[in-house]
This record gives sequence, C-alpha cells and structure tokens, in this order.
Amino acid sequence: MFFSRLVGWPSVALALVVSVPGQDDPKLPEETLRIQTVRIASDEVPVLDGSLDDPVWEKALPEQNFKQVFPGDGVEPSEKTEVRILYDDRNLYFGIRCFDSEPDKINARQMMRDFSHSGDDYFMILLDGFRNNRGGYIFILNPLGAMRDGLLNRTRRASYDSSWDGVWDARCKVDELGWTIEVVLPFKTLSFDPSQDAWGANFYRRVARKNESIRWNHPVRGENIYNMRDFGEISGLDNLESSRGFELRPYIALGHVHRDGEGGFDEQAGIDLAYRFNPRISAQFSYNMDFAETEVDSRRINLSRFPILFPEKRDFFLENASIFSFGGVQLSPLAFHSRRIGLNDNSQTVDILGAARISGSLDGVQFGLINAQLEDQSGIGSKNLSVARANFDVGEESSFGVIATNGEPNLAGDSSLGGFDYSYRNSDFAIAGLDFQANFYLMGIESDAVSGNPAAFGSSLTATNDDWYVYGGAEQVQDDFDPALGYVRQDNIHEYDLFVRRRFRPEAFDLPVFNTVDHVDVELEGNVVVSLEDYVDRWTWEPGIELQNEAGDEIELILFVYRENLVDVFRDSTEKAYTMKYGKGENEFVEIPLDDYNWVRPGFFIDTSSHRPLAMRLVYTTGKYYDGSRDYYNASFSWKPSPALLVSLYSTYEEIELGGGAFDTNVSGSTVTLGFSPRLNYLLNAQYDTYSDSLGLNHRVRWIRKPGDEMFLVVNQEADVRNHWRPIATEAKVKAGWTFSF
Repeated sequence: MFFSRLVGWPSVALALVVSVPGQDDPKLPEETLRIQTVRIASDEVPVLDGSLDDPVWEKALPEQNFKQVFPGDGVEPSEKTEVRILYDDRNLYFGIRCFDSEPDKINARQMMRDFSHSGDDYFMILLDGFRNNRGGYIFILNPLGAMRDGLLNRTRRASYDSSWDGVWDARCKVDELGWTIEVVLPFKTLSFDPSQDAWGANFYRRVARKNESIRWNHPVRGENIYNMRDFGEISGLDNLESSRGFELRPYIALGHVHRDGEGGFDEQAGIDLAYRFNPRISAQFSYNMDFAETEVDSRRINLSRFPILFPEKRDFFLENASIFSFGGVQLSPLAFHSRRIGLNDNSQTVDILGAARISGSLDGVQFGLINAQLEDQSGIGSKNLSVARANFDVGEESSFGVIATNGEPNLAGDSSLGGFDYSYRNSDFAIAGLDFQANFYLMGIESDAVSGNPAAFGSSLTATNDDWYVYGGAEQVQDDFDPALGYVRQDNIHEYDLFVRRRFRPEAFDLPVFNTVDHVDVELEGNVVVSLEDYVDRWTWEPGIELQNEAGDEIELILFVYRENLVDVFRDSTEKAYTMKYGKGENEFVEIPLDDYNWVRPGFFIDTSSHRPLAMRLVYTTGKYYDGSRDYYNASFSWKPSPALLVSLYSTYEEIELGGGAFDTNVSGSTVTLGFSPRLNYLLNAQYDTYSDSLGLNHRVRWIRKPGDEMFLVVNQEADVRNHWRPIATEAKVKAGWTFSF
C-alpha cells in the first residue's frame, strides 16, 4: 500500500529528472583566473595588525584583475583591489588592499562576530579545498575587522550555511588609500586534498555607498558568487599536511534563576570533544550540553490554522546543518528539524545529557549522523534520538540521497522515518544560460501512534538567470503524516506552488524622489492546496511589481487574492464556527462562521537600502478578511549612527474585525548593539506582544579573548505588563569556554 501511491505525477517528474544526463568530472573554463601562492618560512610570517607593510608581502605578486558585476557587467570597477597570498606549514595568509578614492565615505558600522554585512563595505574570500565543486568555505570582513564565515554546499543553490564558526583570525585597517585586510587561516581549520597543489577560489568586494559589486573570477551579472563551478584557482600549495587531531572544548557556567518569588543558584560544566579523522571526516561529542548564549526566538502571534515553524539557533545543531537538508523542501514537510531535539511541543527546554555527531565526505558521498540522549521526562522516560543522512554524487552537480530518523521526543512509544531524494542541477543549462535544478523526494513514517505507513512525496523545478526566475513544485502529504523529528504544516493534502519573476533593466528610467530605476520585476506567486478528498482547502495568488533604484531602495505593490474553504475543512466536525484565539485570556477569541471565503487585499511595501545610516521598511495591507476586515501595519527601522552603536526598532500592528467583534494585535521590539571592538560587544533584545501581554529583555555580552576562547554574560528578564509590570522571572548566567588543539 505504501508504494502503490507513488504512481502519477511524482513518478513522471522523477523520470524527467533522471532522464537528464549527468556531467563528467569538473572542467575549468578556459578563462579561469589563477593566483600563484608563495611559501614562506615560519620566521617570516606577517604580523597580524591589518597593515601590509611587512616585507614578506613583497614576495607575493598582487592580483588586480577584478571586474564589476553591478552596476556594470564585466567593466572596470571604480576602485582598484589587490590580493596577495602566502602560506607556511601551518597557515594560509591573505593580504588585501581595497583602494578607495574617498576613504572618509567608507561604510563600516558593525563590529559583531557574524555581523549582518549587507549595509557595509565588505570583502569575501571563497575557497574550495578539493576543487570538486561540492563544498567549501566563505570568509567575510568589513573595514572595522568584523568577521563572518560559513560553509558552501552544492545543495544550497543561492546562499551558504552561516552557522559554521571556524577558528581563524583577521585584522583590518582604514587609511588614506582605502582599507586593508590581513587574514590567517589555519590549515587545521580547513578541509582540503593534500595531494592537490591548487584550490578553487573566488573573491568579491562590495562598495556599499555606490551599490557596486566587484568580482575576481567570472564577473557576470546574474551568476551567483557562491557557485563553485565559477571559481578560479590559487595554485602552488605544495607539501601541505592534512589536518587531523583532537580539539577539547570545556566550558563552565554559573547561573541564578528567580521566578515567582523563589530563586537559587545553578552550576554546570560540560565538554565538547572533536576529532578530525582526516581532511574530510570529523566527529564531535558533547556532554551536558548548555545553550545559554543562544539567541532568543522572535515573538509571533499566530492567527492561522497551522503551527509556527521556529528556526534552529543552537550552535551544535546549526553546524553542518545543510548536510541534513532533504528534498529541496524549504518549509513543509521537513524530514528533520533539529528543534525537536531538546525542546518539547510547548517550547520548554528538555536537557540533553549528551550528543554525538559525525559528518564529512568520502569517495563522492557526503554524510552526517547525529545521536542525542535526553533526560528523563515524566510519563515517557529518557529518549534517544538520531538522524542519519547521506548524499551520493551524480555527475558534476547532481546527487542522490537517503535519510533516516528514529525516536519520539515527546510521546511514549517510538517513531521512525525513512526517505530518499534526487537532485539534478546544471548551472549552465543550454537554454538561455539558465541555472536549472530539479528535485524529487519520498519519505514515509512508522509510528506507534499511527496505523499504517503514511508518506509524503513531491517534486520541484527551478530555472533562473538574471532575466528570469521560475519555480514550480507539487507534493502530496498523506493523512496522519507527522514526522516525530521533523515538521509538517498540514497533512492529507495535495499542494502546488508557483513563482515566476521577469526582470527588466531599462536603460534610462527616472522617477521623482526614487531617482534612476535599475530594474523592474514583474512577479506572480501562487499556492493551491487541495485535500485528498478533492475539495479546495485554500489558495493564494499574489501578482506584483517591484522597482529597485541604483542605490538599492525598493518599492513593491502586490495584490493578495485569497480563498479559504472552512465549510469543507470542518465538514466532519460538529462545530458551526472556526475559533481563532488571539489573546491569553479565556474569552479572548473570535468565532468565524463556517463558509467558503474569498477576499482580495492590496499591499504596499517600501524598503530603503541598508547601506544608509537610517534604513527602514514599511508594509501596509488592507481589505476583507473572512467575514470582516483586517488592516496590517509593519514598520522597522535600523539606525547606525556610529560603528559602536546599532539600534533597530520594529512593530507589527493589526486591526481586525471578525465574527461580529473587533480586536487589535501588536508585536513590537528593539535591539541595541554596542560594539566595543570586533571581539567585545553587548546586545539588548527587547520584545512585547499583546498575546502574552509581557515584556521580555535579553541581555548578552560576548567576549572573544582569542579564536576558540569565548565568554558570555546572559541575563533574561520578563515582566507582566497587564499586572502593573510585575516581574515574572529573571535568569542570569556566566559561561566561559576554551579550545585546546592536539
């Protein structure tokens, strides 16, 4: 019965995907650029201070062959860039000069680790140590020395996995010629093939005030900088020793909790042990895990029929998280969502006694395994949870994968999931130079709580270039499909998705106030959900037009066309109305009569470029909503008056009339960041919502004494606004961690 449902459109889609031929081993285009690295002695290493005045830098010839990607396409940049590369037995060194004719106008206002770089001037280093177009690293720096890093992965077409924090160091300096960068990358931090003397590499520079993008290899507008197939080479890396060995990371934490008039101290210690078996495979074991430094969730008020998906923010589960992505699915259903480990259905913490992870690649196979042991929970005992994932290379860019999970974190009994997926990708498709990708997946569960083996399966196609973005997807989620270690928004449905965007670049098109228009996007987004009983559950169609000027400001108009069929959704229920809860009080809900609703809502969006000291986003939608009306207002502001201060404010306010009644909702908050240096900063996150009617404050101080050694001071406070701002709880914790390499 399980496999008998797999005929029809999913099988046809799989046949189409598999029928596209794979590609041979990676081949370098004839125009590939190369930089010759220079080996230096251990007593010649440059002083890491952001200046390029050490004599050793003269040994490396500067690479200056950079071109514009935007606003020009392959033309000479307005500012010159130079890159020099050295290496010794232990480290790879980069010396970078970013010339700027107006150094007093350089944009640099952030100093936090893993800073949001979109509004600053910045420089990217991208590396592929195996030169196989399958995985690599990205390192980003701004003129103040703020650092950000991540992992490149072929499964993430348009971005990178920013959760990885490598042990590396850098310094930057602004001077009368522009700004300079010195970077040291320890080989023990990187995975690479020691038998090869050339790595894949690319470099990218952003001049924020000019909205100018500059690239080294393959400077083509519309081509993604993260595409490793378009990398150049750094060569001459001879006689490197493969990185392996132990890393020991102990931590200690001291905390105090005061709740409802009672309080007490709590001491905790734990340890992480990491071992790299070879350049491609590493393992980590964590005992007595603590996540005190983890960022708090953003508050939301849920006015829909479906559960909210909160993102993972814990470092242990974020690291190499892209390995466990499955089927090309972005939202639902997810085969694995690590938030289910250590957090119950009410978002309350369940202590993780220990967890182990092993991940890497071997002979064309990328794999990952996580196993976690939870503490005892009343009624269900101690739970062991695990997930295993493997991806097998097919041709140059495609892959076939399998996934399995086991364990039921929140219920008695057990549950398991198994699935496979196939991804075909051709980043230089013959038709119009498209980046083409097709995905197919199938997964099924076996659970003590469900009879049978419900399944979910689907396929999707994506084709993009600078002019077009086309996506189409279809999937089926059978009744009672609920992966214990995953996420599903809705079962018992067919779901169809469509997104089409056509981009126009007028040569000369000026608007008052908005100035010169760089491009105009005409878009159509659609989502249709049909139950397996063949009635329409809902649909959404969103035609829109977006204009962006050369400075990066945007204006967008969208028409939201909705249908929601509550008559059939609840036709087997004795209820005569759909109850929507909007507050924490027992009577704070409205009843919406069961009916087949249709409504149209216009929406207006405006975004100013993030490179400005004061940036904002404004959203307004209005119109019908079920049997009433809904006005939606959203405003967010980001103010960066100096490198030491960043202030963000946001508020979402709604006025709703439903079921003969009316109510308001509001979620507001602010973040304040004080950057004393790129290695010492303070963050305040304040949030309020009308559902809980409480104010939450999260204070966090982070000090990076040196790469791998960190200290955190975290204070969480909550007050009941409804009850005269009565303090509900205060939690404070100091945590220190160290890294020892062997």
